[in-house]
Order: sequence, then structure tokens, then C-alpha cells
Amino acid sequence: MKFYIPFFIINSILFLFFFLYPTTNISLQLDDIYYKLNKNNPNKDIVFVQIGEKSINKFGRWPWDREVLAKNLLYLKDAKIVVLDMVFSEKTKKDSYLATAIGELPAICGFFLRKKATQTINQNMLDILLDSSIDIKNGFFIGGNYAEINVENILENCTLNAVFSTIADKDGLFRNYPVAFTYRNVVFPSLGIQTLRFYFNKDIDIKNHQLIINNIKIPLNNKNLLKLNYYKLNKYKIIPFTEINHYNFKNKIVIVGLSEIGISDIKSTPLGQIPGPLLHYTFISNILNKDFIKEYKILNLFFILLAILIPFLLRKKSVLKRFILNIILSILFLIFVMVLYIYLNIEVDLFYPLLFFTSNVILIEILEFLQKEKQEKFLKDAFESYLSPTLLKELIKHPEKLKLSGEEKELSILFTDIRNFTTISENLKPE
Repeated sequence: MKFYIPFFIINSILFLFFFLYPTTNISLQLDDIYYKLNKNNPNKDIVFVQIGEKSINKFGRWPWDREVLAKNLLYLKDAKIVVLDMVFSEKTKKDSYLATAIGELPAICGFFLRKKATQTINQNMLDILLDSSIDIKNGFFIGGNYAEINVENILENCTLNAVFSTIADKDGLFRNYPVAFTYRNVVFPSLGIQTLRFYFNKDIDIKNHQLIINNIKIPLNNKNLLKLNYYKLNKYKIIPFTEINHYNFKNKIVIVGLSEIGISDIKSTPLGQIPGPLLHYTFISNILNKDFIKEYKILNLFFILLAILIPFLLRKKSVLKRFILNIILSILFLIFVMVLYIYLNIEVDLFYPLLFFTSNVILIEILEFLQKEKQEKFLKDAFESYLSPTLLKELIKHPEKLKLSGEEKELSILFTDIRNFTTISENLKPE
């Protein structure tokens, strides 16, 4: 019974830690291994038109003259959707050129939510934003008190508006994508969600931590975030803004955004530093391709229970056998969860099963060692005076041989006697 008490206590503490802190920095970073295994390709109908170093060298420092931007955006007329991942919140003399160009596009514009902002938003601007809101009652959404939005005439010419704020994990990396935000007690979709609403011409719903759009059920966490399934960076379709007139964008979802360091929202991700627009690209592609990551807490619990039971069940085997089996089972676990991710997009938490398994293996070895030490001491104290050192050593090595019933064997026994032993003994001293 004493053997079970520390085993029970340690696992109870680990279970409490698992339920209170389901994701830790170590857990998040360990699970980032999965991204290196993603063999999927992004949706072929999505393109990122990148305003990067090449574009800055040609058109000058950002922000550009809005007439220049307007003329080039007109090359996107045939696109199915144009997603503008940039905000024009300051008035200029050429705003009307850009407003007219955006008015000729199926354009989804964005706005930032901030804790503080100095921009004045009049009732007409607010009414335009409200036309892009969604009626969702279920779930919690992060909100902002202030908004940074496009100037009024540009705002009026956008087909729809959405929030392009994003949310980092506790370690500063962007792994999840928000569904919506609240502003002035109204729910506004994220840029990716608004794009999908326009693409499918369907509204969204949220039930039981699932986002439903066009009959696609998408798993969300308890904060209504979807875990992004990043693709390898060389697989994203990226076109420099300077070459916008050389491509056919018919029926494409075109995301226009900045990527030059110093002028854009470069994001830290498990893949490294990437342009912020690729977060929207990844989200939209994950949904269209249905290769979003699926996480099941019950599966994590199943592997944790295995991680507790296996070391316990192996405790009676020899140290060498336990070591070999533990290594083999650990490798099989890693292979199995990698296969689940690669072929089914199911992600199993790596940190907690390995934590439970490692801690229980160490605990079992310590307890077995202490129990063996105690048993050896008992046998020495009990039989040292009665058995030869060789036999005692054998008994300590194989304590199971110690039993009252004895041991049945085939033996050859020689009985001998000394001739005249009685007469000889009578003539000797007792000593």
C-alpha cells in the first residue's frame, strides 16, 4: 500500500496542473514540431500581393501617393475578392482616387481595434461599420474600446469591413486566429471570416465551440480561436506588387498587404518572422481546404492515462527490459501522433503525455529501488546467520525462491560413513 501512495500523489498533482494550465510555454513550443510535418499545399485560388522591398524601391517609401495605389489596384478587377490588409486612417488630397478604385473592386477593408486612439468616428462611419457586423450570441469575443478605421469616403466604397487585429499566445507567437471581436457592444468578424462569408455568400454560426459556415464545421478553442495549420513558407503564392499587371487574378482571393520590415506588422510564428497578411491567408486556406487542425481533449487524456499505466504495469520486469520497453513505447507514441497529424490533421498534445510518462518512469524506478533495498536488508538480517554467503546472495537475487513448500528436484545423493567412528570419537577430547 505504501508503494501506491507517492504514485497516487504525484499523478494527482500532475493532473491538477494539466487541468489548470492545459497550455504552457513548453507545451506550445513542443507542439510546434507538427508544423514541420505539414505536407499540405495552400489553396490554389489565394494569392498574396506583397508590398515589400522591391515595391518600396520602385514606388518610394510607404505610405504611397494614393493615386498610384489606386491605379495599380484596378488590375485586380477580375478577382473574386480583394482583401486589403491595410488601413487608410489619415486624410490626403488623393483619397477620392483610392476610394473610386476600391469602389470598383469586390473589396473587403479592415480596421484595427485599439486600447487608445485619437481618430474621431462620426455616426455615418459607425453606421457603415455596423453594416458589416454579425449577429452572434454564442461565445466570448475579445473587444476593443477604440477603432482605427479608413477615412470616410474610402470606408463608404468598401464592399465589407472587418477587423484585422490578431492575438498572440503567451510566448508572443501567433498560432491561433480569432473568429470575431466586439466593438461598441457589437460583434464584428475578423478579416478571414468576412472573406469566407463573402466567398460562400453564407453567414456563420457558432455552436459547441464549432464555427459553422457553408456546412463546414470548424473546431474552436474556448476563446473562439482556431489553431492555424501553417504551410511551409515556400508554398504560399506571393506576387510582388510591382508585378501586379503581369498576372491573371480572375476568380482569385487576393490579399494585398505589407511585408517590408519597419512599415508592416511582421508576426512571430512557429515558422519564424512572417508578414501579417499570411495569417489571414493561412486561415482562409485552412477552411477552404478543410485542413484545419483538430484537437480532442479526450485523446490527450487517453494518452496521459496510458503514460500512467504503462510504467506501473512494467514495474515487475527487470531494469533492462523496462528501459528497452519504455524507449520503444515512447518512439511508437511519437510515430503514432505524427501519423495522426499528417493524415488526419489531428494534433495530440506532446508535452503532458511525455511529462506523465517520464515522471512515472522515474518514480517507479525510485520506488522499486527503495523496495528492493528494504527487501535485501530484511533477507540479510533474517538469514545471514543461517546461510552461506553464496546461498544468501542467490536468495537476495531471487527472493521468489524463498517459500515454505521447498523445491522439488531430481538429485543423486551419496551417503557415507567413517569406519570405527564411534571407537575413534570415544578416544578424543570433546573439543
